[in-house]
Amino acid sequence: MIKKACFFLSEELVGPGLFQYFSSRNLRRLPFDLDDTCCASISLRKNHPHIQLRDNVSHIIHNQNTDGLFYTWLGISDDKNDVDSVVNANVICYLGSCRETENSIAWLIGTILEGKETDSHYYYLDDMFLYYAISRVYFNGVTSFHKTKETIFNRIIERQCVDGFEDDLTIALAMSTLMNFGYDDECILKNLGEILISKQSEDGSWQRTALFLGLESFYGSEELTTAFCLESLARFKNIFDS
Repeated sequence: MIKKACFFLSEELVGPGLFQYFSSRNLRRLPFDLDDTCCASISLRKNHPHIQLRDNVSHIIHNQNTDGLFYTWLGISDDKNDVDSVVNANVICYLGSCRETENSIAWLIGTILEGKETDSHYYYLDDMFLYYAISRVYFNGVTSFHKTKETIFNRIIERQCVDGFEDDLTIALAMSTLMNFGYDDECILKNLGEILISKQSEDGSWQRTALFLGLESFYGSEELTTAFCLESLARFKNIFDS
């Protein structure tokens, strides 16, 4: 599965390592964007020479506004572009902690601590994905995000206690976020995991849920939800069965 996924992404790579949302098999086209470019590049770090040589990094770091935050779209004028918090987190996950990402890191930390996350992203439909994206950056070595850890813990636990999690995808993202940050309350995590297992379909999948918003439509799939569910359950097993 991994080999096939890397082959597909390698076929979709353009130029020095740029990606757009729609695949080459789709007649629709969008400009290249940093979200797809950085997420795909993370997956191809060890599997494609352009990514191994970081050939696309110069294109990424030159796509910033005057405050040092990353724009979403490549080749779009500043007045028609946008700065999205989840996109910035995914850029940091690819580039790591460096001079070019320090302003973006500081902005994301402030966004969480000041409770401004809901107005900070345009494409992802739930703050939980921002929490997940930031926790993934932390898990991959950008330790300055430890400043957001307790705040994110509190918001996830409060949301679970007050409203509950309304779908499988949100549960999975919450579980992975907590574990990425080193949350060790096995009882709470086990409870979430048991809820996920109880909601698995007979064919092994979990129900589709919209994750992000495109130009005209909401996007999600059983495959996408299932991947996040399996990630959270596998992480739980590795932590607490070891």
